[in-house]
Amino acid sequence: MDDRRFDHLAKVIAGEAGSRREALGLAVGSAAAALLGFFGVTETSEAQRRNRDGDRDRNRRRRRSDNDKRVKVCHCRNNDANNCKTKKVTKKKLKRHLKRHPNDHKGKCKKNQCNDFDNECNVNRPGDCCAQACCPDATSSAGGICPTEGGNCCGQHHTGGYCTASFPQCCAQQACCRSNETCCANAFQPLGYCCPPGQICNANSPNGCSPATPPGVTSAAAERQVAGAPRRRAAS
Repeated sequence: MDDRRFDHLAKVIAGEAGSRREALGLAVGSAAAALLGFFGVTETSEAQRRNRDGDRDRNRRRRRSDNDKRVKVCHCRNNDANNCKTKKVTKKKLKRHLKRHPNDHKGKCKKNQCNDFDNECNVNRPGDCCAQACCPDATSSAGGICPTEGGNCCGQHHTGGYCTASFPQCCAQQACCRSNETCCANAFQPLGYCCPPGQICNANSPNGCSPATPPGVTSAAAERQVAGAPRRRAAS
């Protein structure tokens, strides 16, 4: 009830003006106004509650969706950072995964960190090597060795082993050549050696190689000359 109505009602009750009918009308009007105000507050409160419930539902769905998203984890078998690989787990399982694997950490593993090369490994478990490969090696007690990252396993080498990414071509029993080089080897020189691009194997030359077509010599003659020449391994 506002101040004006209250003063008027007080005057009616005091007999200064009006009648009982006026007093009754004012009282009824004030009660109706109060009742309408109550329902208005109730409706407002109900609307606010529905909004809060809707916000909670949306937040719950958003959290559930976030938990289903997959994040990158650097998974390490031991405390050697070079024996790690990147995998993905859901956000929901992330905390439990990190707790079960204390050497793991959130995020992508750093690349080009393989330094476990020449470590012995089991050829049936290539994942034990950082390069994700285990090359057969007759000198290894475990049957194989870990190559460098990007290395190429050499099955034709008499002991096995690998060639690095810079010299990926396995040549004869021991040599490793670049992709554009020529591998030189025969029964007399089984270890092998490499000739640079544009040259052929020639054991009669100081470095064991000669131009593919020497001046004044046809290609056929050069091939016959090289085919009958003994081989030697290039100095390491």
